[in-house]
Amino acid sequence: MKLYISYFFGLFSLFIKIINAITCTSVDCLNKYNVDEIDEVDLAGKNLREIPMKIFELVNLKALYLGSKYVYVSFLDSEIERLRPEIGGSTIGVNAIGVNAIGETIMEKSAKINKRMIMHPSRVRQLVINQITTIPKEIGNLKNLEVLSLDFNQITAIPKEIGNLKKLTSLQLEKNKITAIPNEIGNLINLANLTLYENQITTIPKEIGNLVNLTTLDLHENQIIALPEEIGNLVNLTSLVLHKNQITALPKGIGNLVNLTKLPLEQNKIATLPNGIGNLIKLTNLTICENQITTIPKEIGSLINLTILDLHDNQITALPKEIGNLVNLTSLDLHKNQITTLPNEIGKLVNLTKIDLYKNKITTLPKELGNLTNLTLLELVNNPVTILPKEVCNLEDQLWYFNSQLCGNEAAVTITVRGEVFEYRIARGIGSLGFMNFKGVRTANDEEYHIDASTSVENDINGSIEVTGVLVPRSENVFYLSGMLKDGSIEVTEWKEI
Repeated sequence: MKLYISYFFGLFSLFIKIINAITCTSVDCLNKYNVDEIDEVDLAGKNLREIPMKIFELVNLKALYLGSKYVYVSFLDSEIERLRPEIGGSTIGVNAIGVNAIGETIMEKSAKINKRMIMHPSRVRQLVINQITTIPKEIGNLKNLEVLSLDFNQITAIPKEIGNLKKLTSLQLEKNKITAIPNEIGNLINLANLTLYENQITTIPKEIGNLVNLTTLDLHENQIIALPEEIGNLVNLTSLVLHKNQITALPKGIGNLVNLTKLPLEQNKIATLPNGIGNLIKLTNLTICENQITTIPKEIGSLINLTILDLHDNQITALPKEIGNLVNLTSLDLHKNQITTLPNEIGKLVNLTKIDLYKNKITTLPKELGNLTNLTLLELVNNPVTILPKEVCNLEDQLWYFNSQLCGNEAAVTITVRGEVFEYRIARGIGSLGFMNFKGVRTANDEEYHIDASTSVENDINGSIEVTGVLVPRSENVFYLSGMLKDGSIEVTEWKEI
């Protein structure tokens, strides 16, 4: 009986502690309560330059927010803050009489603000920050801490004592000036979220592989050159964000991260992809653009849940036929590569709405592209393509910015004038083709002619097209010509000087 009474008394005491837990949102609050009563401190966006030392005495502290936050302020307040430099940093209200640097009275400026308030919402979202430069070693005293947020400060180093915070589940240190991660980071085995993006980090310690409970690791916009092989231990990761670094290669262990759904790798210096990339079958978005990749492994065909594949701005020369397995793709971006041909299997990607092939070296496209009936954008500009298969041309009505002249809507035409034979390409179709210029013609005796021909289509290219216009040699003589186009040949029937 005594055991039950003790048990329920313990639960009751815990309940009382929970409901009496204190959250401090000001520095004054820290001195108002006992150190064991405060379990959360939120001093985000208070313009602090250092961490109040009182915080490190809070033995039951579970959450510490010392980073940035968004607040909603009136439009008028935000305008006054924005214009304060014009009144010498003064806190004078808008109705005060004064003159700013450009000779405008504050009253006049007030009138402008009032006018803007009519045109804009009355409240605006504004980011407020701290400017903390160091994390004291006393941070290690907070052994019950679960959440630590120090984003958007001026911190340059992480003390090794951070490793004492073994209950930590979330560590946010993004947008600082941190250059290195201490090995002790590996002690934080309960960490689920680690964000260190937009710092100046160059290396990742192998101890990061101990953080087996991580689900999010964001390291983008640093100066990281390589990832340790131990990163492959982080099998619970769903998001690994590495874009805008200096990474040259991915470790083989990347293939162990089978729960990844997000892997942005753009703007690095990656030259090859490991075959293990094919194990990441939960990926829905893979962006590896703006790297130095030359080949794509066939294992990429295993990523059957991909909807977006972005490989633009690399040195890729060919795609593996296994690309055809990615049947859920809606967007395939390959612009600015060195691709010469596409595999026929690309015709299996029936959910594609966009293929960007701008600035490659493609001369022909497979007829299987005609199967992509959901396609709305096929970008072919800056490729040496001269003609498209009719199956692709059947998509013309659904495509934006389509060059119909590549669709067999252009025919080779031979023009014979006084025994001289000239070859041109002329657009075909139904309806008027308007004004055409046939330029740069040279005869055997090196005379240059320009034939300006106004054409009218009666039926299609297999019918007759009447051509009338003028023939202008390099001399000043101008000749009138007319004739008929039939079966790809024009024989000039009338020739006279005018």
